[in-house]
Parts: sequence; structure tokens; C-alpha cells
Amino acid sequence: MDHVALLFLAPYLSGAEHQTLALAQHLSRHRRVSLLVADETAAVIQRERWLRQSLASVSVIPLGPAFSPLSTQHRLLAFAHLQAETMRYLRDIRPQVVHLLLLPTFWLYAPLFYNLRFPTVVTMAGELRYARLRFYSRVRRAILRHATWHADAIVACSSDERLALRDLGWDRGAHVMTLDNFTDPERFRPLSQVDKEPLVTWAGRLHYEKNPELFVEAAALVHECCPGARFALLGQGEREPQVRALISRRRLRPVMRFTHNADISGDLAGSSVFVSCQRFENLGSSSLLEAMACGNAIVATDVGHTREIVDQTIGELVPPTPLEVARGVADLLTNPPRRQEAGSRARERVLARFSPEQYVERILEVYATVAS
Repeated sequence: MDHVALLFLAPYLSGAEHQTLALAQHLSRHRRVSLLVADETAAVIQRERWLRQSLASVSVIPLGPAFSPLSTQHRLLAFAHLQAETMRYLRDIRPQVVHLLLLPTFWLYAPLFYNLRFPTVVTMAGELRYARLRFYSRVRRAILRHATWHADAIVACSSDERLALRDLGWDRGAHVMTLDNFTDPERFRPLSQVDKEPLVTWAGRLHYEKNPELFVEAAALVHECCPGARFALLGQGEREPQVRALISRRRLRPVMRFTHNADISGDLAGSSVFVSCQRFENLGSSSLLEAMACGNAIVATDVGHTREIVDQTIGELVPPTPLEVARGVADLLTNPPRRQEAGSRARERVLARFSPEQYVERILEVYATVAS
């Protein structure tokens, strides 16, 4: 098995998308890798020097625009074009394995399961959990079910994701491997703990399940008791107008930087405390792993299986309320020795359990299984 095609569609780059690009980079050290992406992602790769350099040994194939701001009809036509281009490229390059990542990609590939006979792997990085919670629409659930039924192998990003597959009744005999997410500790590395400023950071997609508003509400409380603290909210998404309005109402604009960069490694490197306040699950969060690799002490909401990655040795596990999140952040800000120790231990945990080398070794086992 010499050639792998990674296929993913995303309107912008956040934690999960960063990990997919990192997978392409590290996998290319062992196999020939083709990365099939929408024009929007290809443009970011071309624009960002660090992405061009890290993906220099990967064949990046733009398929066409995927996220038209125009009508539903235009978007459907764009998707039909993407499906035709995907089929054409895959037939031309003939990979031994096709690996699908992220929900829009499952939608794109749905008819191609019947037209192409390449061994196929799908990664489920929280999608099954949302389907089990009925958070997704019926159409999205149908797309997910179709992908799990037709894939030759399923990579579940956590034990809970694998349980969700079983609970949904969608386990139809595909090879299933539970494989924790990873991050790149060479790119995500901290400044010296003594050089870190009292900066509290949140990063992710601005979506309901990520709960950015909880971070803003908690930051307002922290600002009252720790007026020297500064905050950074890094991300974009559908809830941006609501988040901006809340920052203004809580009068946080002078102390909170709200921005989005394709590369957040520098932001996380200088941060002291990272807040992960998802509504349903923090385990498997790429942004959380990136922050840990950068030596951030962690405050995480005690939901789902978060306890499998966050405990008192690396920060605070708290109930999902503004008061409790603020208390956890304030406790770390006002105790620099503990905060620094927690940040150091967080990085050590990433190095021990969530390295790219461990991930690639096991994903190659999956590829070998479906290609044989």
C-alpha cells in the first residue's frame, strides 16, 4: 500500500482541519499522499507559508469552489461539479486507499461509494456523538449513516465516539479502530513558562456546541477579580455576530482580542490558560491538544468523557457555568507556580499520548487492513 488519497471539505481552517493537514504532512513521510480539497482550502494552503512548507511533499489537488455564498441551487451545482472532479481525479491517480474526513466530505462522496471501488476509510471526530444526541438534522444523520454503512473501516476519535456508533445501530461490520486525535508538538510548543503573560485563550469554531458565549461570560467575571488578565478568542463561524455583540455588552473589547488566523501556534505559545468549554464533549478537541502542547494550563467543562484527558494535574475540570469556569481560571491566574506546573504537565501528556508518530503508526495499520 503505497498511495493514500485524503479527501476533506471545510469552509475554513480550525482544529479538526489543522489535524487533517498535519496528518497529510506526517503521513507523507511514509507513503505517497494526495490531498483533495476545495478551492477555498487550497487558497489558504497557497497563501500561508507554513502550510506550503509543511505540505511540500504532498500533492494538493484543488477540486473547485465548495462553499458558495449564493443560493442553495448554486451550492448544489457546485457540489455536483466537485463530485465529478473527485471521481475524475481518483480514477486518474488510483490510490490504494481513500480516507474521508469531516461531514461535508461524506456528503460529497455519498454517490461515489457506488461508482468507485477504492478501499475507503472514514474518520468520525464527534459527528456520531452529535447524531446520537439528535443535534444533527435528519439529512445529516442520513449522510453519516450512509458513510458508516459503506466504509471499509471507521476511525473513531474516542471511546465515546465508538460507543455512539454502537448505540446508533450503525455498526454494520466495518473494521473499527478507536484512535485518539493527535497534535504536532514541534509546531505547537510553548514559550518559557516565565515568559508567558496572564493571557486566557479560547479557540475553535464559533458554533453552538463549542459554546464560545460561555467563555465570554466567564471572562467578564474573571476581569472583575483579575483586572490584569487579558483574553483572546480565536475563531470564526456562524455565531460570530452573537459573540461580538456579547463581548460589547460585557464591555470586554479593551481586554479581549477577537480574531482568526490560520496559524494559531504563536497565540497559544504565549498563552497561560486555555479554556475548553464545549457543551457535550472536550475529549478529542484538536484545539485543546494544541493548547496543551503549548504549555497552557487547562480549564475544561466536565462533560462527556473529558475526564479521560483533563484532571487536576493539568488544570481544572469544572461544571459548565460562567461562575465555575471563571473560578477555575482565576484560581490558576492567581497561583503562578501551580499554573506553570500544570502547563508543563499538559505538554508532557501530549508527548506521551497524543503524538503524530503514534497516530500515523496506527492509521497505517488501518490502511493495510482495508487494502489487503
